Amino acid sequence: MRPATNLINAITVSILIGVYAFYLHYRPSFVLGIVMGSGLGITTFALLRFRSVQRVRYLYLVSYAILMWVGSFVIFNYIGMENLAVWVWSHTKVYYYEGLPTLGTTLVPCNRAMPEIMLGLAVFGRFEYVEAVVKLPSTLQLGILYLIPFIVTALILGRGFCGWICFFGGTVQGCMSGKKVRWKMSSFMKKPTSGEQNIDGLREEVKDVKYGVAIGILLLAISFAVPLICIVCWVFLVQFLWLGIAFILVSIVFVGILPFMNKKRWFCMVICPVGAIINFIEKITPFHVKVDKNICIKCNKCINVCETYAMTRESIEKSGKPNIDCIKCHRCIEVCPVDCIDIHVRGTKIRARSWLIPLSIAAATSWYAWFIISILILPSLLRL
Repeated sequence: MRPATNLINAITVSILIGVYAFYLHYRPSFVLGIVMGSGLGITTFALLRFRSVQRVRYLYLVSYAILMWVGSFVIFNYIGMENLAVWVWSHTKVYYYEGLPTLGTTLVPCNRAMPEIMLGLAVFGRFEYVEAVVKLPSTLQLGILYLIPFIVTALILGRGFCGWICFFGGTVQGCMSGKKVRWKMSSFMKKPTSGEQNIDGLREEVKDVKYGVAIGILLLAISFAVPLICIVCWVFLVQFLWLGIAFILVSIVFVGILPFMNKKRWFCMVICPVGAIINFIEKITPFHVKVDKNICIKCNKCINVCETYAMTRESIEKSGKPNIDCIKCHRCIEVCPVDCIDIHVRGTKIRARSWLIPLSIAAATSWYAWFIISILILPSLLRL
């Protein structure tokens, strides 16, 4: 695999990413700003210049996953199990509507409220007013405005969000460690017409399960009159224990066991409702993986290493690209012996790895800054 860009461009972009990461993290701690800025700058340079990027991407993505899980337990420890239990069982189960009293409303550790508070500190150097935090989004207009960062990320990266940002995807990635494939999972694959097993991908009804999960979550949100994010929030899963038990069992199987035994992202392919929603707009996102069929020697290496069974013989022969479950992880690009696969701007021949990689890292920096800051700030916020 050729480097994504030349040396000068790689240095320039890496410096810009480093400065941006420093800016988001330096207010609560100058040292944190230096660490994040230099770390993400070096990571960006490595991904843009190395001919083999999977180890770097693995460390980068799994590090964010570890940060989220360990950081969550650190936050819980700050609060204390007794206080946490009181908060969980008194936590509101409905939207905040205009006119309801705000006094005494508990914000920490709410998944919706904490990003608003901590990003206010990162960007503006101060906390936002508590009332403003509690009320958002109190109107349809504010709700739409509230969704803009999510929509923009999905529109630009598509399923690249899953391959470069999602901490749950990073958790799955960590469970895929090792090279030995113990389970072929052939019963879930399309029946091959000839040649090597599994090169025709997952059966359609297996891939479609995630759309059913997304619809189920939507119906639960409507039934309980809560925001969509609250349905998958750990608090909601504790309050409604049967949902929590189901979530834990599904996670053990699809996040832990299957990825370890099969070396594929089964949660992302079959269960993830976020991936299902992004799939609806994937075909209009600007970046996609493209195979030059005139150069391709049909060695099937790209098919064998694809983490989501998105690259299949059928998809290559028909359209010269993987299906919409492609997470743009670059594994197919890296293993291709004739360099006939790359990230392109949709509808053009312009190679775009040098755009996708820094945009993904910048987006991840923005998404995770609030959480990193919260680990540092919560003791003082809770007056510990």
